[in-house]
Amino acid sequence: MKNVLTGLAALALIAVAPAFAVPITYSFTGTTTYNLTGVIGEPVSGSLTFDPSTFQSTSTDETTYFTQYGLYHNPGVCPACVHQSDPPQARGAFAGGAGSSVAVGGGGIFDQGLASIYRNGVQNQYVVQGSSSDADFLSRGIVLTVSDSLGAASEIFSDPNGGLDLWQTINWMAQGANAYVVAYEFDGQSGTYTSYQEARFDSIVTRAVPEPDSLALAAVALLGVVGVASPRRAKRRWP
Repeated sequence: MKNVLTGLAALALIAVAPAFAVPITYSFTGTTTYNLTGVIGEPVSGSLTFDPSTFQSTSTDETTYFTQYGLYHNPGVCPACVHQSDPPQARGAFAGGAGSSVAVGGGGIFDQGLASIYRNGVQNQYVVQGSSSDADFLSRGIVLTVSDSLGAASEIFSDPNGGLDLWQTINWMAQGANAYVVAYEFDGQSGTYTSYQEARFDSIVTRAVPEPDSLALAAVALLGVVGVASPRRAKRRWP
């Protein structure tokens, strides 16, 4: 009986597990290899946070690629638009040389996040992107990419057989991989980039921290599991 109760408790925990959304933050440093408005070789730093569980649109062939993306419109600008989760789908900041900087999240028109895996047996690629647009038609974005052409020998993905799982751990500094960040500002009125920088990573750190609401929900679920799985004490009989 105890084993049955324990099994039921485990199933209950699994049933609520998808609710425990864990945003992922990539914090990085790097050195510019291209700069539209400055010199190369300058240090950059920044971070990008995203949560694929809030991305409501998916594109995949279930074999070689899986892309998930979300778009949040400012309701005051587009009342008829479909408004996905707020706070923004992705948020972050990039600090480059000569005081240049790019921030995503909190856009006046919309905020968008995207995460994508591509694996076709030869090429391997993982991309995370956040972008925002303002009322003055100025768009800005931060894109993190790592790729190689090593097929099954690739060390980018923590699990060689992990398939197209966006949540698997990524080795950004894998042997033979090309890992870099792009930060840009694009003027929609003139159709030109006002800034564009590309930098190779010197370091990148992954942090996955549950949101407060997720932690609270996890605690409640755990207490429920303990309550179900724990054997009941026999009532004491008094003479």
